Amino acid sequence: MANKMIYTVQISREGDEWLATCLDYPEAIDYAKNLSALEKGIKDAIILAADLPEDSQIQVQMTPDKNLPNSLGQALELRQQRNHLQNEQAKLQTRTREVASLLGNDGYSIRDSATALGISPGRISQLSA
Repeated sequence: MANKMIYTVQISREGDEWLATCLDYPEAIDYAKNLSALEKGIKDAIILAADLPEDSQIQVQMTPDKNLPNSLGQALELRQQRNHLQNEQAKLQTRTREVASLLGNDGYSIRDSATALGISPGRISQLSA
């Protein structure tokens, strides 16, 4: 899977709507009634502004405007941490699969490979299937 492009987006409120502005492409702006719709809309706006292929997989890193409550900033920081951990977990899974295969090719038993990797023998069997 290719690396996803990440764009920084500042969010704010205008009346009862959310506003998003991409800091990398200031012409990419979107309004929406909720954050979910805002995220989808700003991604589309960024793809258009950056002249990317329509099916581009991009991520947005939302940062709150200074006028928004601190709780939203904390939530967005947690989201970034969660995304980072998910990316790291995917890398660990790939690397675990690679090393489990190497261990098997070198003649190590499933039980020894599992102990060396700190996972269950059942997981080793799944990885080698």
